[in-house]
Amino acid sequence: MSPAEEDLKKLGLIPLIAIGLTISLMIVFGLGEDHPCVSPVTLLIINAVFLSGIGSVIAAISSKSYLKDGSMSLLLLGMSSAGLGFAALVAGFANFFSMNVNVTIFNIGVILAGAGQLLSAILAQVGSWPTEESTRKRNLFLGYSSILGFLTVVSVLAFLGKTPVFFINQPTLTRQWVVGASILFFAISAALFGERYFWTKSSTIYWYSLGLTVLAIALVGVEMFQTANAALNWTARFAMSIASAYFLGSVLSVRKSANFVPSQSEGLSQGWIDAFSNDRHQLDVLFGKISQAVSYGRIVCDSKGKAVDFILLEVNGKFTELMGINRQEVIGKRGTAIFSPNYQHHLEYIKVFGEVALTQKPARFESYIKPFDKWLSVFAYSPRKGYFVTLLEDITEHKKAQNALEKSQVELQMRNKQLLEAQSELVKSERLAAIGEMAAMVGHDLRNPLTGIKNAVYMLRKKQDALLDETSKEMLAIIDRSVFHANKIVSDLLDYSREIRLDLEECSSRPLINYALLAVNRPNNIKVADLTEDDPRIWVDLNRIERVFTNLIQNAFDAMPNGGILEIKTRLKGDSIEFVFADNGIGMSEETIEKIFKPLFTTKATGMGLGLPICKRIVDAHGGKLTVSSKLSVGSSFVVELPLSPKVRENKIEIGLLSSSAALINGVTTPTAKSNPTDGYRQY
Repeated sequence: MSPAEEDLKKLGLIPLIAIGLTISLMIVFGLGEDHPCVSPVTLLIINAVFLSGIGSVIAAISSKSYLKDGSMSLLLLGMSSAGLGFAALVAGFANFFSMNVNVTIFNIGVILAGAGQLLSAILAQVGSWPTEESTRKRNLFLGYSSILGFLTVVSVLAFLGKTPVFFINQPTLTRQWVVGASILFFAISAALFGERYFWTKSSTIYWYSLGLTVLAIALVGVEMFQTANAALNWTARFAMSIASAYFLGSVLSVRKSANFVPSQSEGLSQGWIDAFSNDRHQLDVLFGKISQAVSYGRIVCDSKGKAVDFILLEVNGKFTELMGINRQEVIGKRGTAIFSPNYQHHLEYIKVFGEVALTQKPARFESYIKPFDKWLSVFAYSPRKGYFVTLLEDITEHKKAQNALEKSQVELQMRNKQLLEAQSELVKSERLAAIGEMAAMVGHDLRNPLTGIKNAVYMLRKKQDALLDETSKEMLAIIDRSVFHANKIVSDLLDYSREIRLDLEECSSRPLINYALLAVNRPNNIKVADLTEDDPRIWVDLNRIERVFTNLIQNAFDAMPNGGILEIKTRLKGDSIEFVFADNGIGMSEETIEKIFKPLFTTKATGMGLGLPICKRIVDAHGGKLTVSSKLSVGSSFVVELPLSPKVRENKIEIGLLSSSAALINGVTTPTAKSNPTDGYRQY
């Protein structure tokens, strides 16, 4: 509530106090008897404008609110306002004919209005379930017809002299009892609505309760005057007009409340509902018995019926304790006011609560409330259309434990995956170790007969060349190629099983590529674009890196059976140099790329599938990387990344790469760098 509204409320007490003091002084000192102050015409105008006019406004708003909400409190509020306004208007006309008729009609209307106000205040205080929507129009018609019809009958009987006498030169005892009961009714109503104000802090209730209080004070003046023209009587009538102004203020305050939506045709009626119709008793019982944090709210819709905001009407102690806020900070406030303007998560709440309130289908969800740094489990349901109740449970600690558990599960899955990969590598390594051991044991025995076969072919060619026909020469060529192929298989197996020993030398980039190109037989339909640079110089094992480059060039040629271009270039990358071998051959699939560096995998008709795995081991031993990218029917690109300065990995016996027997044969050595690169090596 703004300071201006607080100041206005304080100012509103001044007329009430002034009227109370004025009437009290006039009663105590007997002032103003037999001094006519107001003519019958003036009385009629006052009654018509204030009591009847403003009463009709309140009756209209209450009627519309009842049709929307179904609260009996609203129906009785409208009926009592309509009854008082009708009685005041008829009494104003009757004053031209008979003082008794005037007093009779007005006082019977007042006591009926007082009784209706009291019942309305009681129902608003203790709460009541809304009537069925299908019966509301009928109830509204019957209620207004009954009170207006009853007052019409009373008016006719009063004109015919068939009612008890209320005034003969001075008020009768019957009239005094009626006015006294009316004072009691209005006073209690004012007290009940005043207590409701302290609960809701509703400006509408505040001004309405002040109006009832002024009306009760005015009736005290009516009770005490003795003559028709007493100044006290007319002062009391003027006070009733002031009371009507307070009632009008309660209507106007709805437009100033946070609940009023200018775009809604039912904005006034909805604000009236929020002020006078609240199932407080049911909420008190419900909120008191539930150990969870509970809130009760209403959805605010635009002219198209779409939920655009919500208003919290009530919360319990657990809610304020959970959120760490005061009740006054949220009661009657919109969601857009409760949450920070920069916090957009409340839009999701509006959507969910709107769907629950308008469809009356419950919903359950979990949500993180950033302004309060809490995780909440939320269950929302609708006790009646347009309203929602939420049950909140703090699950922050549960969420933290759940997140920790999920993190542990992820770590466990990662560890499990690593274990499975290690197990797979172990199985593979054991298989490779067995291959290495077999290669080490039988390599020598296989090479001896292969050498014998090769020598025999050589002798046949030398001694019997003149006697051999073309077919025999072709057979000898086949034997030669087969021996070469078998020897290569044995060499690859031995190379893959041995520990890699690096003898590092400093050299330039271009000579490495030149030598590798010379070592490979280039088909006539393939062109090579050598774009390598001399600089920078690098430290490598010449023989092993040449083998890597030779293998990559040969693979590129094999990938271009119909001809093509192999582009070779170098480029710097930080502290490393990259050698790129790009062809426009047949390319490879993703599945092939994933397996290409695995031992014993090959896409060729011949070979063991150890060429690229050996190349990768050599590059890795230099502290570099061997990577590939490829696309079917487009080509492949192999990149060898080598450090500019020596960055050789420590030589260790890796599982599956060096068997025990191979270690005994070859030994485990450390890489060396030649201080003089010309000693026993080619110089570049």
